[in-house]
Amino acid sequence: MKDPKESTTPIDSHIIDPVGAIKITQNIEFETQLMKAHTKGGLGFMAEDANSLHDRWQHKKVEDIGRNNEKNGADRIVDGVYIQTKYYDTAAKTINSAFDVETGMYRYYQKTDGKPMLLEVPKDQYEQAVNLMREKIKEGKVAGVTDPEEAQTLVKAGCVTFKQARNIAKAGNIDSLLFDAKQSVVSTASSLGISFIINFAILKYKEIDTGDALKISFVESIKTGGSVFISSVLVRQFFKTAMGRGLLTTSTQASKSAVNSVYNYALGKDTIHKFAAVICEKHVTGAAAKNVVIKFFRTNIIVNTTFILINTVPDFIKFMDNRMSWKELTASITRSMVGFAAFTAGFSVASRFPLPVPMKMIIPALTGILSSLAASDVVFRLLKTNKERKEYNIIQEAIQDLCNDYMIINEDEFDACMEEIQKRDIINEDFITHIKVRETDKIQKAYVYTRLKGCFLYVINKREQIVVATEKQLMHELDRIDMSEEDMNQIFINTIK
Repeated sequence: MKDPKESTTPIDSHIIDPVGAIKITQNIEFETQLMKAHTKGGLGFMAEDANSLHDRWQHKKVEDIGRNNEKNGADRIVDGVYIQTKYYDTAAKTINSAFDVETGMYRYYQKTDGKPMLLEVPKDQYEQAVNLMREKIKEGKVAGVTDPEEAQTLVKAGCVTFKQARNIAKAGNIDSLLFDAKQSVVSTASSLGISFIINFAILKYKEIDTGDALKISFVESIKTGGSVFISSVLVRQFFKTAMGRGLLTTSTQASKSAVNSVYNYALGKDTIHKFAAVICEKHVTGAAAKNVVIKFFRTNIIVNTTFILINTVPDFIKFMDNRMSWKELTASITRSMVGFAAFTAGFSVASRFPLPVPMKMIIPALTGILSSLAASDVVFRLLKTNKERKEYNIIQEAIQDLCNDYMIINEDEFDACMEEIQKRDIINEDFITHIKVRETDKIQKAYVYTRLKGCFLYVINKREQIVVATEKQLMHELDRIDMSEEDMNQIFINTIK
């Protein structure tokens, strides 16, 4: 049995971040209205999100139905209560916005029973808004309501003031940071859970004791959650800046062009439909599916870029302090980029199969992890050579693909594959000649892949079958975990590094 202390940490922040990136993107695009923060009604949208988030934190059932833009519809339903949110700089403007300009009548009624919806106003305008609503009722402007005192039951104080809502729509202030931090908790929690599962699976494959695997997985998932949390807050703040909006416009155009090109083919259309269904967790087709995928990719590009920057900056600092060589730095950056690319590809493939949503997240994450680990090993080995000819680049790419396809996850297996290639004397002058005579890079790579595949198959066929622990065994091992104060301190030190 291997000692976990001698084992390389199974998953670091370079590798697991794509899971958090997916959850952040989903939350930003499909669970908030952040992308509308800079529009004319951006303050109102942010007020809706702030009040909705507050209700969720109070453990209430919230349905954000207002995003379908139905005329005179509710913004959200909270525990069965229909709510319309209005935020203007004065109480008079706030109340008047809920009444028809031509008829002067209250505009918002529930379709189920015809009763007036609850009107949510800025926290600091509540008392004045109630008085104004009383006057409207006296004037007969609220159908079905004759008692002015019912104004108190028709008007609801929001959880934030007008000024706070205005601040939330902008970047670089306390209100905005606190709101984004609360929103980011969702992404952090999701990433932590998936990280735990993946870490545990990889450690068990490395033959580490179940108890040790659980403890290490717990520590690493906390570290990952911290990285995701910080990244999520930074991304949300960035989208509220002029630079962020400009970059978003550029990424939207690029995503739209790519999706439209793929959609022209039957296979591409089917893939986009299934991909969209996984992303927004409901069946969508046609233009709606395209729009979902375009929104996802435009945001995910920026989120992933942020993750790569956050993950590699510490390595750049180490490099400048001579604590990391340029080869190690190159491998680190390559690992991050390959992990993200492999994760995206894995997510696309997983979306084509009828799997539970958690598995659709875990499978591509594993793909990214394995590809990243393999890429790191490959880069180290090839950087140690002085050969930089095209043929060796083709070989490098083929080996990366083979590592990904056959899940080569540690040094021992990679070394075994390389030794097998050497034993069979595949990479020789004749091999290089055969690569050169093939016309295109794609054909050359396919040839190399086919010639080397047997060596990888030979190695993986020697793997022992892993038996997954039963639920009872897992619960027993979890009860044995005893995190010391020193362990916990180290977790948080590593998280903020």
